[in-house]
Amino acid sequence: MSCFQTLPKDIQDGIAREVEADPAACLQVSRGNSKLRKTSEYIRDHITDPGMQWLADRIGDRYRIASFNLPAGGYGWYVQGVLTMILVCIGALHCLHLCYARQGRYTYTAAARVRVRNHRALLALGRSVQDVANALLRAISRLPRSVGIIRLHDSGDLYSLAYLQAWILVARQRPDLVFYLFTKSVLLFLRIRDELPENFVVTFSEGGKWDDRIPEYARRSIIFGSAADMQAHLPIVIDGNDPKRGDLP
Repeated sequence: MSCFQTLPKDIQDGIAREVEADPAACLQVSRGNSKLRKTSEYIRDHITDPGMQWLADRIGDRYRIASFNLPAGGYGWYVQGVLTMILVCIGALHCLHLCYARQGRYTYTAAARVRVRNHRALLALGRSVQDVANALLRAISRLPRSVGIIRLHDSGDLYSLAYLQAWILVARQRPDLVFYLFTKSVLLFLRIRDELPENFVVTFSEGGKWDDRIPEYARRSIIFGSAADMQAHLPIVIDGNDPKRGDLP
């Protein structure tokens, strides 16, 4: 955890002031990166395929994808002047040193600031599932109508049961949208008693602490160390940047 990115102290102070003033207003759903744009284009071009009918019935021509993100792995934050490592990806293990969201442009200050501010705002909203859900719904409402799909955590992961429950509530209240995610937070889902909404699509990503707890029937993906390893495991869903499909589950 000591290798987590730490934003400069003045930027952290700015985030803290914004969150204190209005945490709900600080939540930001991003328009999506090149990978998600590729996924959007694939959906646009294949929305009439028989296997895509379930998606077409929900989103119609709203094939664009937005994403809600948190810091990948975690981040450094000054708590009463002491630098503290905040863990976000609670189920991460081997994936940390391979994670694309901890490299390149993801580490640029502007990009990292959005993700850190999202997490600080969620923490400030407290443990009320309804309060967090309301704030997320408010952030989603600012998206253009062309967005019909939301990728959760192109960077980051589910970090608490209440946070997961808030997203499930959001999905139930926005049946016109499709939410999807790759996650290693397996244990959180084992504590969910109700069925997940049909528009909340979960893929469990291997390479974490709790691979042995992934249900046999569940959709799953795996991180590969090489192209040869990937070919050997096909047709398992790949959590990555497919040349045609992007990261469509």
